[in-house]
Amino acid sequence: MAFDTDNAFEKEVRRIASLLWPTAVAGSGSTIIDGREHDGVYETEECVHLVECTISRQKYKAEEDTKKMSAVAEKLRRIKRDKAIKCWFITKEDTTADQRTVCQTAKAPTTPLSFHQFQAKIIDARDYLKLRLNHRFGSAYDPRNESFTENLKYVEIELLQRGSFHLWKVQDMVAKLSTGERFVFLGDYGVGKSMTLREIFFALSEHYSNLTAPHFPVYLNLREHHGQTDPAEILERHARAVGFNNPAHLVRAWRAGYVILLIDGFDEVSSLGLQGGWKRLREARYRSMEGVRRLISDSPKSTGIALAGRDSFFDSDEERRDTLKSDGFVEIMLGEFNEVQIKRFLENLGYAGQVPAWMPSRPLLLGTLFSKGVRSLAGEDTLETILYCEDPSKGWDLLLDELCNREAKIEAGISGQLIQLILENLATRVREKEGGLGPLTPREMTDAFAEVCGYEPADQSLIVLQRLPGMGRAASEQGSRIFVDAELADACKAGDLIRFVLQPYNCDHVSQLCNALSPLGDTGLGIAAEKLTFLCSKEGNLKPAFNTAAKQQKSSILTADLVLLSRQLGLPCTESVRIENVTFDILAVQADGPNLSAVDFHGCYFTRIEIEAGADEKCPNFSECLIHEIDGRVSTSDLPKEKFKGTEVEVFLDGTLTTESISRLAVNDGVKVVLSVLKKLFVQSFSGRKEQALFRGLNSSQQKLVSDVLKDLQHYNLVTKSGRPGETIWLPVRRHRPRVLKMLQSPATSDDVVLQNAAKII
Repeated sequence: MAFDTDNAFEKEVRRIASLLWPTAVAGSGSTIIDGREHDGVYETEECVHLVECTISRQKYKAEEDTKKMSAVAEKLRRIKRDKAIKCWFITKEDTTADQRTVCQTAKAPTTPLSFHQFQAKIIDARDYLKLRLNHRFGSAYDPRNESFTENLKYVEIELLQRGSFHLWKVQDMVAKLSTGERFVFLGDYGVGKSMTLREIFFALSEHYSNLTAPHFPVYLNLREHHGQTDPAEILERHARAVGFNNPAHLVRAWRAGYVILLIDGFDEVSSLGLQGGWKRLREARYRSMEGVRRLISDSPKSTGIALAGRDSFFDSDEERRDTLKSDGFVEIMLGEFNEVQIKRFLENLGYAGQVPAWMPSRPLLLGTLFSKGVRSLAGEDTLETILYCEDPSKGWDLLLDELCNREAKIEAGISGQLIQLILENLATRVREKEGGLGPLTPREMTDAFAEVCGYEPADQSLIVLQRLPGMGRAASEQGSRIFVDAELADACKAGDLIRFVLQPYNCDHVSQLCNALSPLGDTGLGIAAEKLTFLCSKEGNLKPAFNTAAKQQKSSILTADLVLLSRQLGLPCTESVRIENVTFDILAVQADGPNLSAVDFHGCYFTRIEIEAGADEKCPNFSECLIHEIDGRVSTSDLPKEKFKGTEVEVFLDGTLTTESISRLAVNDGVKVVLSVLKKLFVQSFSGRKEQALFRGLNSSQQKLVSDVLKDLQHYNLVTKSGRPGETIWLPVRRHRPRVLKMLQSPATSDDVVLQNAAKII
């Protein structure tokens, strides 16, 4: 209810009065005495309270109302000699000095109070709101200092109403919550549920402070209320946690309808004493939500409520609605950041540098990377150097470690290292699934936990399995889960391959690695190569792993992983290796890369193969394979001889823009260098090139421009830098390939800003 009229304000004051003096005789409230209306008369056993209220700040209004009350007080003293008579003058805002003087000098002494002061006799909401700021808001935190109470500026995200195309704004939700509307915020890990709920808390607090409405928000972290089922106990524990002196007052205000409930983390409540494992998990979830259900059902119908938690926590929407009793709640799906929001988020943290193309779009992951960057600052390093120059595999490896440690802080009793090992075990299992993301059955989830921890999961351990970072609900079976982030899944898949390479004769997951349906992706391979860099010291370091793989009945996928890892490490495959019936994404053969001539691919499918000029002798053998497209060659006769027997190539990409043809273009050297670099990264080798290779084919004056050109391309997010210690590798940002090809096809007429800037490089 907004205080937009005298009547609305009077109604709210009378409601408070009836709560303060519940024993008042029937008929208390607005009354006509001697032909004049009085806003409130409340007669209790010991006292008669006279109440006048106004939204006016004028002195005359205080004079008028105190005279009315003084006349009635004088009459009542003669009639009710055994009772005290007390007068109250209530204003919307703080009473003015003139109004206070009038009240003090009135014939019947009158107590002047603002609405907030009058309401504080039920609860001092302003004191609660001030104290609440010093207590954490769910998982929201400031990456600059890892504080859970700093006010990090909120970046508005997409809030889509489920089942419609309606996008909500925070201020619209605030208005609806003030009128009793109810919402449930759903999303996977790290999308900003707590930050959004906190922003709503701030807006509602401001409305209350500005006297826009009499309701104030109470923000509950459900993780702090394990095992609690009584709403009063929940509210009182919360009050004590924030340091509020009168916990019972918070309960009284809630029952009176003055509270808007913001309930964060329904996925963070566990049920103790769980027996029966996963089969009884639904029952356990229902039991653990008893406190939430009662908070909702016992709240006055006019109470606005917002719930938040991971969408994947429950097996179905129906279970969530039944368990939370949230039928009729507006369901809001939280979206991830777009590029503009990523930039704004980082700018709010004080970072205005370049954002790498691989940067994840979830606020939690962005904050984690930023926090790690701040902690890593040393010497002459800048935050931009740390955030921008790390390659995707390094970034996701860092994130995996940080996310698991964060999850361990939420659920006591299990370390971040164990959570990571569980995720890696599950990631190996999904490699046997079509699509490589899942689903994983409840049995597979518990088996993974038992393999890692040595015992069956129970109680909080089962809750950990339900809310593992990067995993969501699968539609195929109740309780089943899938990886929702393909990049994070690929990062997790690296773990068992690394352990196999380190201990090929004593690895528990060899058969699972052999049963995978597809090789490891770029992120997983990058992480594995980074962890195994020390193996580059000697060519034969991978031989034990290759030998063990060869002894397996089904070994092609594991062998493929090892070949790709060898290539990533720069180690040649010197002994004959045969890989059959495997599907690959991209395979690049480079003149300055490792020798792959001993590798035979038979009956394999490749989305794309890149063969650089001068790499013929290092090219693998392909027999009866299907290749969608080959880059770097223009026809079958242009392929390395005797290397493609019985193999069908669907498309040869146009490779006519050679280094020589670029040199003959009527453009300046800056443009020629840009075209040369883009050709080498986006046409000749889509998997990256060593920096020294980008200088080849250029004359001495053009070579001097390469560094400036790379900086410019990096500025426009077309290329990114990565690599192991001792070498620099430049990678193309793949999503910009259509743009780059367009520049390469018409360099003389292109209006792309990259070529325009290149023309100015001297």
